[in-house]
Amino acid sequence: DNKKDLIAQKLRERYFPIILEPERGTPEEKDKKRLSQCLAALAIEKLADISPAQAANAVIDGGDDNGVDAIEYDERQKILWVVQSKIGEAPNQAENKKLCAAADDLINGHLDRFNDKFNRKRVEIETALATTGVKVVACQIHRGEQGLGRHAIADLEQKKQQLNEISLRFDWLELDLAKVFSFFTDEKALKAVNTKLQITNWYQIPEPYKAFYGTISANELVRLYNEFGRSLFEKNIRYYKGDEDVNENIKTTVIETPGDLFYLNNGITAVCHSAKLPAGYTN
Repeated sequence: DNKKDLIAQKLRERYFPIILEPERGTPEEKDKKRLSQCLAALAIEKLADISPAQAANAVIDGGDDNGVDAIEYDERQKILWVVQSKIGEAPNQAENKKLCAAADDLINGHLDRFNDKFNRKRVEIETALATTGVKVVACQIHRGEQGLGRHAIADLEQKKQQLNEISLRFDWLELDLAKVFSFFTDEKALKAVNTKLQITNWYQIPEPYKAFYGTISANELVRLYNEFGRSLFEKNIRYYKGDEDVNENIKTTVIETPGDLFYLNNGITAVCHSAKLPAGYTN
């Protein structure tokens, strides 16, 4: 119960400012429903590695949601995440069957079976489903200590076998109480970024704080992200904030005029423990 209470507290702190209270129900019912929506957002945030605000936007829970509480296309991993959440125990077989049916509808293009909240993300989802190699991954997230029952697991495995008969298009996973709790504890224990970077065309600024600026290759940045993930951002650059004008303009420059990126982008700031100068230079 202590773990469940701590999870509820963290969900309220993180998502209540951006996920509104449902309009209908008793205060207790509305609070429970809101927490369930927050749990769905948490799954999306962690699985797709995006910000809480972006994850909150992925929540489509409501009338005619076809058993899906949140959905998000992860372009980097080529995964369409489909989440069903319960703030209590693991879903039963009937609830789980709705998620199986929703995955089937997505893969077979029956998008009219979802609600208006789904429609605000429809273009994104249609793009995902039309992309070669994209996989739909269904996620059950809950605060139960006991996992899904054997009949629910059998249904998910059967759906996996059916949808993957020709190519790999579907998979599933479960996030239970222990895993949800670890999401929050892991945030306090991100691994240190222990690496070296070589800066070219550099210049030193001695005061008021010692700093260096210069260039590194884009391939080096990709390597860093693949190796360290979100740990890379904790004390350095900010999380990606979505498709804002600035980010769209940077993307356009990379695609259309990559030679101009050096001049148009302000660069990335990183905090380091030490800097070693080439022979002949002093600190």
